[in-house]
Amino acid sequence: LEGLTIVEFYSPNCKHCCEYAPAVKKLSDLLPTHPAFSSIKVEQFSCKGGQWCQNLGLKKLPTIRIYDGPKPLGELIGLHG
Repeated sequence: LEGLTIVEFYSPNCKHCCEYAPAVKKLSDLLPTHPAFSSIKVEQFSCKGGQWCQNLGLKKLPTIRIYDGPKPLGELIGLHG
């Protein structure tokens, strides 16, 4: 990761993740159009299979983390409980 990046960690089998996906898509479409936010990237990472999300310490999905390069700055955990 380089610069400021918003990452949504999700599972394609998660009902709440699927409900939240349009908001993440809208954010990824809007940020590049605003000069103050155009350098912020939005990424989505599927937690289906593998150990990546578990290794990152994610406990609920969807989870959104903001990174400055490789350093996490904050997160919003399990948006629907």
